[in-house]
Amino acid sequence: MVAPALATRVGSAAGAAHGSAHDPEHAYRFGLQRLLDGLAALIDNPPDARTC
Repeated sequence: MVAPALATRVGSAAGAAHGSAHDPEHAYRFGLQRLLDGLAALIDNPPDARTC
């Protein structure tokens, strides 16, 4: 697990590099979309039970 303080610093640095302030709503939508993309990939191509 990433420490919240580290995640905040990285997020702030990324926002500064892109010339924008931290936007919690954007971060939520971005994270949710990545989560849904990952689930869709697993559903479309489930791992072989023997390799788990």
